Amino acid sequence: MSDNKIIFAGPPGVGVTTAIKAISDIPPEIKKKKLVDDKGNTTTIEMDYGILKLDSGDQIYLYGAPERAKLEHVRETLKQGCIGLVLLINNAEKDPVGTMLQYMEDCQFLVEKKGMAVGLTRYEDSPLPDINDFHIALREKKHNIPVFSVDGHEKNDIITIIRAMLYNLDSGVN
Repeated sequence: MSDNKIIFAGPPGVGVTTAIKAISDIPPEIKKKKLVDDKGNTTTIEMDYGILKLDSGDQIYLYGAPERAKLEHVRETLKQGCIGLVLLINNAEKDPVGTMLQYMEDCQFLVEKKGMAVGLTRYEDSPLPDINDFHIALREKKHNIPVFSVDGHEKNDIITIIRAMLYNLDSGVN
């Protein structure tokens, strides 16, 4: 499993940077990519970046996806070498289930044939909707994806969700 990457995505403030920082074996960096549109306008997209070193000597590259509006611009960059997606959702927001479904639609290019897991942040502060509500919404969309309550500061929580995402990938369950 050398030279693969895991994408972390979610709304601003959900803890993508914090999760990458919790497990990265290097100080997380910000990677910048300049984009030029048809009219010559330049936009810079920033993505968090870290590396998880495995006991085998292999490395998994960790990328924090940019905000939803800019995802399409870096689609091919994110897709290349991607083994899976960890989607973080703030359970205390107004419609966390709807946000999850919208991100999945926006990240469809990563959801298809990749591992995926959903981590609910701030779940202890706001336990409704509960995890079962997320599973019901996922089943309605024909997805069987693991959903966990996570604290982005806790290395064990992030490792657990990555393991679930890898199991989802290895099992072929979508």
